[in-house]
Formats: sequence, structure tokens, C-alpha cells
Amino acid sequence: MYNITFEQIYVFLTVAEVQSVTKAADQLFTSQPALSRTLARFEESVGARVFERSNKGVVLTREGEYLRQRLEPLYTNLDAAIKMVRSGAAFGDMHLRLALPVSYNAVENYRGLNETIRKFESDHPEIDVTEILCDFREIRQQLEQGTSDIVVAQSFVVDDLPNVCIRNVARYNMFLAISADHPLAKLDKIDPQMLNGEVAYFVPQTNTQQDKERAKQVFSRIGFVPKSVEFALNYQTLLHNISSCRGVSVCGKFNTADSERIKYYPIDQSVHDSRIVVCWKEGRLSKEAREFLALVPELKV
Repeated sequence: MYNITFEQIYVFLTVAEVQSVTKAADQLFTSQPALSRTLARFEESVGARVFERSNKGVVLTREGEYLRQRLEPLYTNLDAAIKMVRSGAAFGDMHLRLALPVSYNAVENYRGLNETIRKFESDHPEIDVTEILCDFREIRQQLEQGTSDIVVAQSFVVDDLPNVCIRNVARYNMFLAISADHPLAKLDKIDPQMLNGEVAYFVPQTNTQQDKERAKQVFSRIGFVPKSVEFALNYQTLLHNISSCRGVSVCGKFNTADSERIKYYPIDQSVHDSRIVVCWKEGRLSKEAREFLALVPELKV
């Protein structure tokens, strides 16, 4: 039996995120010595060093990165389950939990689905609808663990997950995105090959090398070979990097302050087809979810 506590896992994940024991201690409202002792007990229970320490902060060891990738989704879902039980929502007969992408309110293609959700709320005032905004990794976790009743996502985020039911509901238009200050931005149309040698950013699904390989395949199919492929932790960071002329991306068209400084060039659907989907864990469809799905149109592809 491993003597690892919920608190130790939380401390480990927090330090891994901020890469600093001092910053983590401030964030967790504890002292640095107390946090260091918690980390030491965690490492002792694990039986391996999870951080390499230096004057600049801490970095995950190979063992630490392995644990972070596997403990983070488990902690997230355990935390969500406890909160649901505390609130009583886990046992409510009239509750619908929707997991939505963080870009849900920023991309025009989601408008139709947003209208469907609003209509459902109007038609079913007796049902408490909870909307949870998630990044790509959290979307996958919601599906894998069955935490939410219905998950909304782009098709490429979930199409490799087993035991998941998927309904296509709308097209998700993809664009080559470059800074409005980029030399190519003065052109009305660009050949993707013009972006050869650029740094390409994307929002990862699992934060693994497999993500980067998948992204390289997408860029290659569209017609350019980037100098390098880099992670952007979320779509806000992605847009900031593009608008600052630090690189380019293939993404949806966003309606945000940053996106006004970005030039979007549409990509032919035949080259890169992406759809908005609603999905749910196989065998876990609640009565409320079935009533919601009755309102959701299906896109014929």
C-alpha cells in the first residue's frame, strides 16, 4: 500500500505547473519548508525523485513527468466527483452537465449549438444545466471518465477515444493564421508553402510527443513544413503568439481582441476536414441528456 495523500498529489501537481517551490507555497498559502516536507514525503512514498532542483526553480524528472501525465487527469476527475457529491448534483434527477471547449464563446461555428443549449434551457426550466469550459486535455478526461453527461468538442480532439458515441453537428472551419504584421499578410491569398520554415503553434491534446507528430502530419497535409512545432497551453496563448508574430498556426477563426491582429486564410475542407461534435460515454446517457440530444441536429457528412 502506498502512503500517498490527496494533499501530496495536489502539491506535486501545483509545483509541476509553476516550476517553483516558492511560487507554489505562496499559491497554496503555506510555508516553503512545509511544502518541501510534503514533497519529500511524496517522493519517499513514490520511491523516486520527481523534481530536479536548481537556483532557477525545479523541473520534472523523467519519473516526475510520467507521474504528472497520469495523476493529473485522475486528480481532476476525483476533485470534480467530490465537488459534485458535496453540491448534491451527482444525485439530482434533473441535472445536465455539459463540457464545452474554452473557445466555445470565441468561435462563430459554435453559435448554432449555443442556440440549441439556450432553447433546451427555455424548454426545460426544471433541469439544472451546468456548463464547464475545458481545454483539450480536460475534454478528453471528461469523456474517458464519464464526468459530464454531454461533451462538445472538435472532432480531431476525440476521434481516437474508445467507447465514445459521437454525433456530428456542424462544420468547424479551419484557417491558416498569421500575424497582421507578417510580410505575407498583405496578400489576399497565400500558398501554404510560403509558410515553410515558420514556427508553428498548436494547442496540445495530451502534451506528449504524439501530439507534435499528429500536428506535423496536419501541417504537411495542408502543404507546409514548419521549422518547429511548439505547444501553446491554451487558445489565448496561441493567439498571443500568432498576433505577436512569433509563429503561425492552423486553427479556427476567433472573435477576440487578439484575433483582430491576426490574418486568417481559409483552408479547403477537402484538405483538412474538422467538425463540431457532441459526444458521450457509451452506456452513460441520462434521461436529461437524451432530451437534450433530441434537439441537437445531425450534420450529414
